[in-house]
Parts: sequence; structure tokens; C-alpha cells
Amino acid sequence: MTKIIGICGKGGTGKTTLTALAVKFLLENGPSPVLVVDADPNANLGRVLGVSPEGDLGTICDELLEETKKNPGTLSKPELLRMGLEEILIEETGYDLLTMGRPEGPGCYCYPNQVLRTILEKVSAHYPVLLVDNEAGLEHLSRRLLGRLDLMLILSGPSPRGLATAVRIRRLAEELKIEVGKSGLIVDRVEEGRGDWKEDAAGTGLDFLGAIPRDPAIDKFDLEGSSLLELPDDSPAWAAARSIFEKVLK
Repeated sequence: MTKIIGICGKGGTGKTTLTALAVKFLLENGPSPVLVVDADPNANLGRVLGVSPEGDLGTICDELLEETKKNPGTLSKPELLRMGLEEILIEETGYDLLTMGRPEGPGCYCYPNQVLRTILEKVSAHYPVLLVDNEAGLEHLSRRLLGRLDLMLILSGPSPRGLATAVRIRRLAEELKIEVGKSGLIVDRVEEGRGDWKEDAAGTGLDFLGAIPRDPAIDKFDLEGSSLLELPDDSPAWAAARSIFEKVLK
């Protein structure tokens, strides 16, 4: 059965960076291939992985609806969708990337969500791991894009507000009856010498998995447009993330 890993958190906490580092870990340690889904409408995951998506699921849904309106008897929606997915799915060594794009288009509200759920259920069955970079905040849970998570990694910055959002994300998953096998808190962009966040993190009641320090190498790679898969072993952020993944992904 496919292992489903969701990376969640409020905007600006570093979910996309953590997702890229999780891809790097899985490529080096297995299992692979990994189906990586960029479910954030900002769609930055391809850039940090060093690839350029040529389309997204939201656009395909719009085009599909227009095509079926113009030619209602030509191809079925599943057939049109299959053809579109073949165009936008990026296939790399060890992983494939699927970009969701915007969650809604003009006149198209629930259909993209339904399509993504179908994809995650059917397409992901061919991969040992499904890794999802979720959109900011709680929207991805309220739309029930994922009905099951074997592992929920909740990312927060070292601030009381961010930690409070992390708690709400876990509670919402429970309220929506999303099946979560294991969940844990990761605190990101921690600055050396500032440990005042630790007491707040302990008070969340979430399983604390570890902290990732602020790393100039991450900023440098981002400015240069370089792939985070090429981060050197002495990168503090990569070393910390690797230590966390050793505990939860192996």
C-alpha cells in the first residue's frame, strides 16, 4: 500500500522547502519512485526541485470543462483528463511531480478537488510513497483532498501564533475524521541562541520531532534558483531535516 505523507502548516513556514528535503532524503534512502504533489496554488515546488512544470491540474480542469461544452459527445472526461495528465506530469529519476495549481477556476468550484482526490487514489497506487506539499493553513483539510495520511508533518515557525496554528491543523484533521496514522511537529527557521519557543512547543501536546535552523545556504539556493536536491551535506538545515527523516521515514 502507498505510504501517504502530508506536509502542512501556515503560509511562510517553509513547507515547500521541507517537501524538497523530504524528496532528497527519499531519493538517497528509498523507497522510490515518489509521487510528489504540489497542492499549493502558489506552485513553487517545481522551482526548488530544479524543474519547470508546463501546466497544472487547475488549468486542465478549465480546459476539460470548455472542451466538453463545445463537443459534448467526443471524448469522456476521464479520457481527456488522462491525456492532460500525461502532458503535465514531470517524470524525473526517482520521482514524478504533479502540480495542482489553483484550487478553483471560473465556474469550476468542486471539480478540481474531485479530480485531485481521484488522482491521489488511483495514480498514487503505482508508487510506494505519495508526498504532498499542502496549501497554506487549513484549506487543504477542509476540502478533504486527503482522506488518509500515514504521516502528517506539521510545520511551524518558532512563534506562539505559528504553534497555535499547528495545533488547529491537527484538531481539524480529527474533526473531519481524516485518518492519520502518525503526526508530529517540526519547528523551522530557528535562530541559534533563541530557545524561548521550546516551552511553547512542548505545550502544544503535539509530538515534537525536531527543529530546523535558519540556513543561509537555503536562501542562497533560492536566490540562485538552484535545486535544493543539490544541498551539500554540511548544510545545517539539511542535516537537521535528515535527522528528523531518519526517525519518521525509515
